[in-house]
Amino acid sequence: MKKPSGKAEAGWYDAPETEGYLQYWNGKFWTKKKQVKDGYENLEVLPDYELGKLLFRSPIMSDGIFIAYLVLAGFTIVYLIIDYLEFVSGTTSVSLLIPAIGITLLWIYIIFLLVLIPRRIIDKKRGITKSVASKDKNAILTDDTSLVQVKYKNRNKYLFAICATIVVILIAVFSNSKSLNQNQGDEYFEVEQRISKVIREWNVAATPISEAVQLISNGQMDAAQARQIVGDTSSKFAVIHNRLDDECSTIPKYDLSSTGFEFAIAKAYDAIKVTCDLLPQESVEVMSLVIAQISATSTQADVDYHQNEIAMIIEKRRTAMLESLDAMEPYLNEAQKQTFQRLRDNFLK
Repeated sequence: MKKPSGKAEAGWYDAPETEGYLQYWNGKFWTKKKQVKDGYENLEVLPDYELGKLLFRSPIMSDGIFIAYLVLAGFTIVYLIIDYLEFVSGTTSVSLLIPAIGITLLWIYIIFLLVLIPRRIIDKKRGITKSVASKDKNAILTDDTSLVQVKYKNRNKYLFAICATIVVILIAVFSNSKSLNQNQGDEYFEVEQRISKVIREWNVAATPISEAVQLISNGQMDAAQARQIVGDTSSKFAVIHNRLDDECSTIPKYDLSSTGFEFAIAKAYDAIKVTCDLLPQESVEVMSLVIAQISATSTQADVDYHQNEIAMIIEKRRTAMLESLDAMEPYLNEAQKQTFQRLRDNFLK
């Protein structure tokens, strides 16, 4: 903006960009201070700028850096809450999240000081100084040539609107994240329950042939009885494997490289997938073990091989399930934790 005509000494002159107002020239720069000219009393008195508190200008709603600070702080808090709640839950998350937010805001403000402090020095040189209006919103600002009554009535309203918006965003994001986690958890339990039902049927079908392994070892079952059990069990396994394939095809895609709750869900699905892949192999090995026991051409090494294969398959299934339980536990409610504890106890037996 061009300087006032003449000597341009410090004082009030016609505002170069706003008709009907006077603006204060400090001898070097146009300041933000304005007042209504005589004859234009119907115009609203524009608020003067003052340095305000915490290195922000006042009225702060006209301070672009302050608004940027609010936006950045809001997005940072939202990200912090979402990311943090993926790793902890319940009372622990609340007790630790509050100081975490405080520390985060402190660091954001410290970074902003690198911009705010130099800006404060420039503001003082331009004549933007702290005024008495910062203590009294109805105070009269006195200068060399005029009296200006500054209106701050809209400032609190705007501040409240911004704060309310940030709070609403936080609540919406938090609720959406929590709802999404709940939906994913419910979907997992539905898939797990369907596949667990098939696995229970497999366990029932596998009981006779597992008993046959022990009876043959003790000499209490002949080859003819063993072959009959293998034939019956093989038919039952075929039906169960088909059902297992159908249920396993409903497992959603998952990413084991994810973090937090997404990782926990991925581990849970992966444990189910391990069972889907290994259970048919276990069926084959169990029946092969019985055949090796009653075959005249098989050796003890053949029997040991199939026993070792069965043990490896069971251990892989056990390890995958225990890892999934550990990953899911922080996100379970009390009822789900009791269910998972029973599962853990069964796999630890």
